[in-house]
Amino acid sequence: MFFCQQSEDMNVEDLQLAICRRCPKAYHRKCLPREITFSDADENNFQRAWVDLLPNNRILIYCLEHKIISELKTPARDHLKFPGVEGKRKKEDLGLLLTEEKDVASKRNIVSESFVADKTVVKKLKLAEVYSGADVGMSNSEIKKRWPRQDVHSLKKPNITDTGRKSLKDIADKSKPSPRKDSTLLKSRSFVVKPGHRNIDGSKMKNSISDRRRMKKVNISQPSVDAEMEKELLALIKDSTSSFNEEEFMKSHIVPITHAHHSKHLLEKSITLGLVEGSVKAVRAALEMLDGGCDIEDAKAVCPPEILCQIFQWKRKLDVYLAPFLHGMRYTSFGRHFTKVEKLKEIVDRLHWYVRSGDTIVDFCSGANDFSCMMKVKLEQMGKSCSFRNYDLIQPKNDFSFEKRDWMTVRPEELPDGSQLIMGLNPPFGVKASLANKFISQALKFKPKLIVLIVPQETRRLDQKASYNLIWEDNEVLSGKSFYLPGSLDVHDNQLEQWNCKPPPLYLWSRADWTASHKKIALGRGHITVEE
Repeated sequence: MFFCQQSEDMNVEDLQLAICRRCPKAYHRKCLPREITFSDADENNFQRAWVDLLPNNRILIYCLEHKIISELKTPARDHLKFPGVEGKRKKEDLGLLLTEEKDVASKRNIVSESFVADKTVVKKLKLAEVYSGADVGMSNSEIKKRWPRQDVHSLKKPNITDTGRKSLKDIADKSKPSPRKDSTLLKSRSFVVKPGHRNIDGSKMKNSISDRRRMKKVNISQPSVDAEMEKELLALIKDSTSSFNEEEFMKSHIVPITHAHHSKHLLEKSITLGLVEGSVKAVRAALEMLDGGCDIEDAKAVCPPEILCQIFQWKRKLDVYLAPFLHGMRYTSFGRHFTKVEKLKEIVDRLHWYVRSGDTIVDFCSGANDFSCMMKVKLEQMGKSCSFRNYDLIQPKNDFSFEKRDWMTVRPEELPDGSQLIMGLNPPFGVKASLANKFISQALKFKPKLIVLIVPQETRRLDQKASYNLIWEDNEVLSGKSFYLPGSLDVHDNQLEQWNCKPPPLYLWSRADWTASHKKIALGRGHITVEE
């Protein structure tokens, strides 16, 4: 409860909550201080509140405890405190934003420093050369006679105008001593200098000069790539690109339609464990408050109605994953489940009357490949000769006329004309028959004269997609324990049996120009009545 003695209500604008991002301080919208505005009031009063950034109609604010920096339009980023860490606090107006002017100034400083360093190195090198030529024990007067004062003076005070006209490259070249000068510097152990100055140890001078050279080299040298290295790199790039085949790469990474659909639609990434646990805790807390005699409004403040709606939406989306736990042994997957052999036999006994010699029977999701084998035996007994094509992603033990292939990749020109095609039987269902609809749409591209299907009732009817008519529909043949989950065994190594709460019907669909012929057969064999 707040100071105004009212709780949060996201549906009432005045009671919507405004939460500070930096500290645990919150206000109602109506209780916000005047200084916390939703836009920049003037140069000194910046925006401190934003809407549509937080869920549940809440408002994001920076309260008055946090000073807004004009450059950032947010408080200083010094709100994290580490124990045991001491040091001066950085100023708010320094180091936060590097403007373009600061970048330019820093570049100018780098260039000027390099010029100063070059001048210093040139001057000291020449002075060292002059004094290193003096013999040990020479007096100052002898040194002045051999090297007049004006020469030494000219070394100390170079012509500024001329130096300014020289390029950085010329100065850098002159700063490099010749081999003769280097050897002179290394051989000399001490130098005779002007009165009033101490003698300089030669080794110290050498170390100082070498350090300056090393620093200068690091500052201005750039990594270079010679011609041979460049040639090798280009050859390596050419070999890698020539050996890469884009078509083969794409083929090897094609995801079957059954896998792609599940990974894209079945489970949203937004349903995280943290969200689910948080929602469940809110519901439990609200129930405990109601059991304790609290008001319904207080319970709604802890668990808004939107959370309950969200939980039911998540349950519908998670039905596929929760089904094994919700239904236990009665669970039937929304993907692969095979039809039992005894049920396939009933289907074969009814379907073989519609098949003619020379037809091609296509099972686009053959599973264990039992249907085609049983159909072949039955047709041979009837004296009919037919072809078979069976497709699936998993290799069965019985490979009769089987091709390990995704049904969605089969093209119409690979199979005979539709007037000689009979297709079926049991595609994967998917959530709300989504996969079954995709398999059927692919089959309709071949325009088969007959399609026999085991699909759920929510599957889209073929007469809504193309020119097909329903010959008959059987809602009872697949009731009970008609399916099994391949590879699933119980503790006694027996195949797990499967059944659906709502058994999928068995459909027989005929292309419009073949409907009359197929209905005649159905009437003659008692598959339909005259009224149908």
